[in-house]
Amino acid sequence: MTLKSPAKQSSSKSSFVVAALIVTFLVAGVLSGFASSSPDGFEAVTAKYQIEESETKAWNHAPMVDYAVPGVESEALSTGLSGIAGTLIVLALGFGLARFAQKSELSAEDSLT
Repeated sequence: MTLKSPAKQSSSKSSFVVAALIVTFLVAGVLSGFASSSPDGFEAVTAKYQIEESETKAWNHAPMVDYAVPGVESEALSTGLSGIAGTLIVLALGFGLARFAQKSELSAEDSLT
């Protein structure tokens, strides 16, 4: 087994991250078009308990109602874009939480010294 230099390890990690992001966005953008057309959990519950649409009005003001991007005519493209947008939001939140946890951990270590 050969040891890689730190520069090669960093390059290898960067390549992996880029490849993982590409796969993630391809899955979000392409496979979201094959999602089930059956009602999601919220819609199933409203149908089961016969809750009127007017009572669920708040959901009608969401940014991407029914996983559709406003102004995009193509249903497949709209669904793909909403999948990518959702992925970006989740990645941003995850990255932000990780940075916050890292800073909290560093400040805790500093207070111990």
